[in-house]
Amino acid sequence: MNIIAPNVAGGGDTLFQTRSAAGDLGDLILTNADGGRLQNLVTAGLVMDMTDLLADAENVHQYDTAIETVNELAGAEGIYAIPSEVSQSAPTEASESLEPTFGPYLRWDAYKAVGYPEIKDLNGLLDVLKQMQEAVPTSDSGKQTYALSFFKDWDGNMMNNAKQPTCFYGYDELGFVLAKADGSDYQDITASDSMYMKVLEFFYKANQMGLVDPESTTQNYDTMFAKYQDGQPVLTDFGKKALYGEEVAVPEEYGSGNWQDGVSALNFKAENYKDTNSELGVPYDYTLWDSVLAENNTALDLDWQEHMGATTTMEFLENNNKIMVAPGSGFAAPEEDSQITTLRGQCKATIIDTSWQMIFASSDEEFTSLQQQMQDTLEGLDYQTVLDYDMDLAHQQNDARVAVVEQYESETGGDEAADTATDSTSAVSSSSTAE
Repeated sequence: MNIIAPNVAGGGDTLFQTRSAAGDLGDLILTNADGGRLQNLVTAGLVMDMTDLLADAENVHQYDTAIETVNELAGAEGIYAIPSEVSQSAPTEASESLEPTFGPYLRWDAYKAVGYPEIKDLNGLLDVLKQMQEAVPTSDSGKQTYALSFFKDWDGNMMNNAKQPTCFYGYDELGFVLAKADGSDYQDITASDSMYMKVLEFFYKANQMGLVDPESTTQNYDTMFAKYQDGQPVLTDFGKKALYGEEVAVPEEYGSGNWQDGVSALNFKAENYKDTNSELGVPYDYTLWDSVLAENNTALDLDWQEHMGATTTMEFLENNNKIMVAPGSGFAAPEEDSQITTLRGQCKATIIDTSWQMIFASSDEEFTSLQQQMQDTLEGLDYQTVLDYDMDLAHQQNDARVAVVEQYESETGGDEAADTATDSTSAVSSSSTAE
């Protein structure tokens, strides 16, 4: 198995393009389908039509709607890709299980230590984070604690770590645009009053307060995650150790080997884990099983549940109307013009580099100066042309979301339990077999 990951393969698509040119991508390919990627693979003959292979695949054909949608990007008749995380749930239903992907997650023991203070906004969050750092100044191994620790591996059109908190407010990225999930707002990330700029200011203030890990500019994701794990409790029960991913030997009577050997190493979920297995009547996601939820009974779990008035994060958010769902539509951006690609490459380099500099600026004046410098440089790079392109795509994406919701309601009468295939994945990934 060869895994081509941008953050460990020399950056960007270098290795992917090299292997594509050599006609040697492998037998199973996990990739995005948008931006012309799937069409290019089909045109180059790097993937095969799976129509005949899937003729009798009943489980796969439950999701024909999603499969047809993604293969519209192939530029040829046939089934060349199968989208990931397909779902039969309503497109307006959140796909996450216990917790949303993005949120201001805090160490509950440290939050408890400072008296569970109310947090009204990002500035209030900074104050609480500082209190928590003072209450728990070192990790279990004796290292200095920091509220925030960053890495550059996932930077794309912008600094990825700075994009994530914009999701707290219902936004997500499409190129250089932050689009709100309900279609009510579209922001240029470089505008002085954008959520992206507000997050950069939030990170800058955090650094001024000594809350940002000083190694953020040089570390990678693996280094950051190791720090995150420092101090996590170790579970000793055999079953839990196996369930949560530790290396545990499987008894001979059950096949021997290691528990982890039976877990897919691929970052590909065929179905949305929150969906229910029709044969067993339980969700694919084990964390939603009653037996597992019943195990959430540690002193920390019970304390959290008592203060939040809910069993899980998603339950709390839904009960308090504090979650906004971006309907799954299967929308994928088309292949962009080479001029747009060239301009984008120049612009995003400026945005990313300056964003990091702004966070670690030495003063308010330097922060503001760097922001203006970024905006002036982008103007000279014809940033507006790319922004207009992305803004149009953001509106197209929302139109697709509205359309799929209307279609779903028309077909089901608004019955969210109806057995209708709907592509609820937010990002289309595809798995294809190469010829």
